[in-house]
Amino acid sequence: MQVELDCPLCDERHPYSIEIHSSIVLYAMHAGREPRTQTRSFTRLFLCPEKGKRFEAGVEISEPSYSRITDVIVKAGTDER
Repeated sequence: MQVELDCPLCDERHPYSIEIHSSIVLYAMHAGREPRTQTRSFTRLFLCPEKGKRFEAGVEISEPSYSRITDVIVKAGTDER
C-alpha cells in the first residue's frame, strides 16, 4: 500500500510504502452479507528523506469486518540501517 504523508520536519509531502499483515476471523464472516468496513489507526516511524531524521505519523487503514490487521510495516522511507 502506498501512502503520502505531510512531513513535520521539512513541510513537504513524501511517499511511503507500507506492508499490511492481517488474518481472517472466521466467526466474523457472514454468508450472503456484504462485510462492513472498519478503519483502524496505526502510529509508525517514518524517515524524512530531506532531513534524514525520523518522525512519528499516524496512518488510517480500512479493513473488512472479518479481517484483523496484525502488523503494519513501513517498507520504504525508513532508515534501513
